[in-house]
Amino acid sequence: MENNVSTIFLVIALGLFLIRFIYWKVTEVKADREKPRKDAAYSKKRMFTTGIGLLVFLQVIGVEILPIEENILVQSVGLLLVLVGFAVSMEGRRILGNNWAHAAEYQIKKNHELVTASIYNYIRHPIYSGYFISLVGIELILSSFLSIVFVILAIPIMNMQAVNEEKILTEHFGQKYSTYKKRTSRFIPYLW
Repeated sequence: MENNVSTIFLVIALGLFLIRFIYWKVTEVKADREKPRKDAAYSKKRMFTTGIGLLVFLQVIGVEILPIEENILVQSVGLLLVLVGFAVSMEGRRILGNNWAHAAEYQIKKNHELVTASIYNYIRHPIYSGYFISLVGIELILSSFLSIVFVILAIPIMNMQAVNEEKILTEHFGQKYSTYKKRTSRFIPYLW
């Protein structure tokens, strides 16, 4: 990244990723008091997200991975996506409160409540949506074709994760969750 605008965009994006990470860790302590024990699948599935994080980190420190020519318009769209993704995922996490559990665990917590307020009134998986949008955005800021690779790879993985979660939620909440599914979208309001 050679120009100042690119650097500013990257600093803003990384700052938002750091804020989200810290918020997750701080609120996880409270949520963990009610969360059931983690299963072995947690660490295996967590490796995937760690790998993505490593790819982004390598690019931030200067390793070019599938580079494209820097374009301020594309990078501006990237920053907008990071901002939107940050807002969507943070609101999803905030409104879940202690009902939140690591996605890789596929668990229902003690006294688990079906959250349908705020952003969950429109989409069932705002945290996935927000992370995905942010990831594509930071790759655009980094001027990398990895944004396209992530779109191609992440959509089926994210969808599979959501389907598995929805099965468990349907089993736990029954008709209440089925009705909720009919009136909401999985990832993008009114579309998908």
